[in-house]
Amino acid sequence: HNSALYSWLGYGHLLQDQMSKEAFFERQPLTQNLPLAANLGEHTYLRKIWKEQWKRPVLLIGDQITRFRRLHVLIQGHQATRRLQAEFMRHEFLSSNSAHSPLATTSRRRLYISRRLRRRVLNEAQIWSLLKDRGFEWMDDQKLSRMTLRQQAALFQSAEMIVSPHGSQLFNIFFCQSNLALIEFFKVSWPDSCALTILRASATQARYAYVMDWWPWETPGQTLSGADIRVDPDKLESLLSV
Repeated sequence: HNSALYSWLGYGHLLQDQMSKEAFFERQPLTQNLPLAANLGEHTYLRKIWKEQWKRPVLLIGDQITRFRRLHVLIQGHQATRRLQAEFMRHEFLSSNSAHSPLATTSRRRLYISRRLRRRVLNEAQIWSLLKDRGFEWMDDQKLSRMTLRQQAALFQSAEMIVSPHGSQLFNIFFCQSNLALIEFFKVSWPDSCALTILRASATQARYAYVMDWWPWETPGQTLSGADIRVDPDKLESLLSV
C-alpha cells in the first residue's frame, strides 16, 4: 500500500493523533490524495466515528504485519502543534463553516465527568455530594460513548467548569470556552500533562488545578496508568472556593 499512517490508543488519541493530523496530510501535495491507514482495533465506536468523518479512502489495519511500498508518518509535536490541532478541531466541529457543527454557546454549565472502568473515584459518593451542592451536572464515560463527536464537542463547549479524573474524555477540551476552569484528579503513579497542554492551546484565559492521590493502591491488579483514585474532599473544596 502507498499510504499515510495513523496509530492510536483510544478516544483521546483519535482526536489528538488522527482527526487533527488529517489537516496536515490534506495540506501536503505529496499526501493529500493518498488513502489513510489506521489501526482502530476492535473498537466499534471509534470505527464508526472514523468512517463518518473522513471522505478519503481508509485502510483499517489490525495487529497483523502490513507491508507498504511507501508510508508517510507525521511525528507528534508539542505545544505549537497543539495549537494547530486545536484550531483544526474547533473549525471542523464548532465553526459555522462546518455544515454539521453545533452553534457556539455562552452557557455556564458545570460538569463532573465520572469514569466507570479505569481511574474510578473510590469515594465518588462523597465527592459528588460536594459537587452537586455547587450546581454540577453528572456525566460519565459511558454516556459520552453514546454521543456523537459533535454532541460531545457541544457539551464541552457549554461548560464553564469541568471536574474529572484524568482520562481520554478530557481531550474534548479542544472545544472548551476560552475561560474554562478545569480541576483534574490524578493517582501519584500516573501524573500526565496532556489535558493541561490541550487546555493551554485551546483556552486563552483558562484556569487549571489538580488533586493528587498519594495513597497506595486500593484495587488489586491495576496498572500504573489505570489505578483508581481517592480524592481529598477538603482539597477539592478549597479549589472550588477560589
